[in-house]
Amino acid sequence: MNLGELKLYLERTGYAELCSSFNPLKPRPSSWANARDCLTSRTLLRFLDLLLLGKVVGKGRFSDTELALLAPLVDHGLMFDDGDSLRTNDLCLYVVLGIWTFFELPKPDPKIYYGDDSFALLNRLRPLAGGDTLDLCAGPGIQSLYCARLANTVTSVEINPFAAAIAMINREMNGARNWEILTGDLYRALPTDRCFDHVVCNPPLLPFPEDESYPFVGNGGIDGWKVAWQVLDGLPQRLRAGGRAQLIGTTLGDGVVPMITEPLRRWAADNAMDCQLVVVAQRELARDSPWFEGLAYSSAASSGRPIAMVRDRFQRFLTDQAATHLVSHYLHVSHGAGELEIIDLFADEREAEELWYV
Repeated sequence: MNLGELKLYLERTGYAELCSSFNPLKPRPSSWANARDCLTSRTLLRFLDLLLLGKVVGKGRFSDTELALLAPLVDHGLMFDDGDSLRTNDLCLYVVLGIWTFFELPKPDPKIYYGDDSFALLNRLRPLAGGDTLDLCAGPGIQSLYCARLANTVTSVEINPFAAAIAMINREMNGARNWEILTGDLYRALPTDRCFDHVVCNPPLLPFPEDESYPFVGNGGIDGWKVAWQVLDGLPQRLRAGGRAQLIGTTLGDGVVPMITEPLRRWAADNAMDCQLVVVAQRELARDSPWFEGLAYSSAASSGRPIAMVRDRFQRFLTDQAATHLVSHYLHVSHGAGELEIIDLFADEREAEELWYV
């Protein structure tokens, strides 16, 4: 048995139809769990429990054929078999846009991340048909899998070996033969003369004090662009003429101007690269506001430090940066005249809960 056969079997159970019924903008385990009470198919229920909700499921609930189909997951280390029951290695199997992908069940300090920003970037990707795509900070490979449908080749680079290993399993699950997966640090994982038509990156993107602990997959440093700047540094040499780069990110701002505006303007001019910065939302970071609390909680959960201490440190950090808002944005880059265009879609009077959409 192989993973392709497991996918075909799950297709017949309705697993893909179930996953595709959830809001792709917000992958939420609570929504997945709520759907459980609506299901009447015992087959679909046991696979929902095992592969999406991460439950421990008795092997007696599965047929011999199903156990044989699941055996490759045990062989790959994605699932544990204690003799009487099965459970995944804190992973879930999700289907979005017809792409089957394993990623980590949501928790405070994830290593194999898929979240709202993952789909937000996926929704905007425009790989060049027949071109070569580079996916940096690729994680489990959802962006790479999408681009592989149109691109001639896709190369992904991921610094976390475990995430890269999961990407390889996702490659097998989806039969993406034109996808190369490398473990390493951004461009340093590539031959020096390798260039691409399309560069994609969903970097760690949340601004946070560098002397405070924050989950690795989200820590974007002081301006949220610690990794994004490294991507831009190598982009003029790695992006072919006529190509495009697409990044997603957040930064700090004063409610009017994102703090990365002038540094980005200088970078564009110095490197003759045209940039479009699309500002989608600005969320208030006043103490006790939802985004302030969310960032502080994530840090406290990651570091084990008291939440009150983290709140105080984060408040001082925002004051030092003269920052009042979290700014979400997308960046499009191409070779050109070195101009920065800002497309600001944020309307102060519009009360929207979304961070990645207007």
